[in-house]
Amino acid sequence: MTTPEFEEWLMRQDIPVEAQTEIDKFIQFLKDEHDISGGTVDVAKGKFKEMFKYDEQLGIVPFEVSRETPEGFYKETRYQIEGIKGAWGYENYLVFAEQLAEAYGQFGIAEYYRQKQRDAGLR
Repeated sequence: MTTPEFEEWLMRQDIPVEAQTEIDKFIQFLKDEHDISGGTVDVAKGKFKEMFKYDEQLGIVPFEVSRETPEGFYKETRYQIEGIKGAWGYENYLVFAEQLAEAYGQFGIAEYYRQKQRDAGLR
């Protein structure tokens, strides 16, 4: 896979919350789950900063919710958004992030979240 194809693939992956908090955890997750190595690790390190840097700037914190259901153990990522009460799912997180970026005049960041919505089939 070429670097642009790998970067595109990486942006579509569902990365667990615990692997989003630190670059070392992110790289270890990719090594364990997708067997990346060599130059791919360097590309992934660069992409980490792009993938998760905006959430922090906008006051968005991902966290994991675990619960037991009759069907078994269930985990999901939820998002706390500064100034908005609740624990939000992925779709709402993308919409709120876009709106916050627009409100702060960060139009490039807003476009980033619109693209993530398109990639997720929400637009």
